[in-house]
Amino acid sequence: AEYMGVYEKIFHLCWCFWIMLKFGLLKFVCQTSCKAIEKRFLSISLRPYQEDCIKTVLDAFENKNMNRVAISLPVGSGKTVIFSHLIGRVKAPTEKATQVLVLAHRQELLEQAREKISNANPGLRVAIEQGARYVPDDVDVIIASVASLGRKNSLRITRFDPSKFKLIVIDECHHASAASYLQTLDFFKARSPDSHIKILGCSATMFRHDGVGLDSVFEEIIFHLSLQQMWEEGHLAPLNALKIATHVMLDTLQRSGEFDLSELAGIVDTPFRNELAVRSWEQLAAKTRKST
Repeated sequence: AEYMGVYEKIFHLCWCFWIMLKFGLLKFVCQTSCKAIEKRFLSISLRPYQEDCIKTVLDAFENKNMNRVAISLPVGSGKTVIFSHLIGRVKAPTEKATQVLVLAHRQELLEQAREKISNANPGLRVAIEQGARYVPDDVDVIIASVASLGRKNSLRITRFDPSKFKLIVIDECHHASAASYLQTLDFFKARSPDSHIKILGCSATMFRHDGVGLDSVFEEIIFHLSLQQMWEEGHLAPLNALKIATHVMLDTLQRSGEFDLSELAGIVDTPFRNELAVRSWEQLAAKTRKST
């Protein structure tokens, strides 16, 4: 009798499994469970300054008649998390203007943005436009390589309809005055005073080494937190640094905005300097630092 009870339970479970499989319920249950787990473990609670930043941006867009704004926060402060949670809260100016374009210039930034935006907005379709990857027409958030969209004389960008976009986010926006960025923004007419598209720029360093200003793209930096503030408020670990003098002079290098990497390497990547760096680390940090 005891074995019969076990067999009946096994039969009952198999029968339930067959019914769910036959009517597609198993797939539904699995998908629902996976989404619940994903929401539970991947959802991120915003820090107070991140929520303040989002509210500041929304206030600028909705109440201060500003269309092109920038935020400046240190590395590690979660700028990608901020704009990932912002995009769903920016109002659509028209019924069909619901899409968002995120511009970045490096592979890791594209992938990071896709991950964070997908986690923060599980109901949105997010895809990357880069190289051989083309986004489908019905995508909600396009994360695009500026090298792919902003290349001179390229027709790739013409696949997109500017009237369907409500927001353009520029990651590492201190690059935004470069020709490839301006060409992309001007295709969408996003710099026009009467544009319906909002622009948000994010950067830790709101300046360019070549001295070119960013006022051609942004009206104002509306939110800023310094590294010192982040340390004092406990959001970032304090920096404990040691400076090793190597007596290298860079005055002889030619420079147009940034150093030429090959010329720079010829001066800084030398056996003497490399050996000094390793020896200094061994003497001053190897036994006391858990990471470098």
